[in-house]
Amino acid sequence: MPSFNEIYKSHADFYNDFIQYHDIEQNLSKKIHSLVDFKNKNVIEAGIGTGRLTKIYVDKVNSVTAFDLNSSMWDYGKKNLLNHLDKINFNVSDNLSLPVLDKKHDIFLQGWSFGHSIIDNSDSLDSTISKLIYNSQSSLNNTGAIILIETMGTNVDEASPPLEKLAYFYDKLINELEFDQHIIEMNYNFPNKKIAKEMLGFFFGEDFVNNTKPITSNFVPEFAGIWVKHLK
Repeated sequence: MPSFNEIYKSHADFYNDFIQYHDIEQNLSKKIHSLVDFKNKNVIEAGIGTGRLTKIYVDKVNSVTAFDLNSSMWDYGKKNLLNHLDKINFNVSDNLSLPVLDKKHDIFLQGWSFGHSIIDNSDSLDSTISKLIYNSQSSLNNTGAIILIETMGTNVDEASPPLEKLAYFYDKLINELEFDQHIIEMNYNFPNKKIAKEMLGFFFGEDFVNNTKPITSNFVPEFAGIWVKHLK
């Protein structure tokens, strides 16, 4: 099975199809809009990918400065956000190399992207976290907001960080960096059990399907954490 990086680089078509079955209750959109006002704001989004997160807020904002390491993902993003491309400035960059922008923005957000940076650079965990947070706020105005969205477990009964490295990151966000944590359900609803097992196995790997509780239906539970910090 391909790695996450290989999926994002070479299987954007699969990822674009896969996320259509995610968050069937649209809990992410409801929660984000209850936490932050996007109206007429200028937004930075890291790891924009296929635009799955962007679609939630793009109709309300003035502009989006977007970054992703994989331009192949953005090829699908352009299709998904076709009616809003005049608002979006796309740039190729990974999370640890985001530039300081000349123009100050109002909101920084990312979804399921910083977690990969944490895992891929776990030998320098503290410095990686410091760089990610610096990059999150360096181009914001002094009343800006940071929104970070990451996994809290798939095919589990209760929300919990699936890896120790992520648990360390989440704990640091709350206890040292003064982020507020919010937990939501973001469940999958696949057409049938067979497709659920195939798609989850391809995305998360065969070990996920074999070592978690059995997938017995088209419905698969998932949890996400949302960490928010208002700079002032």
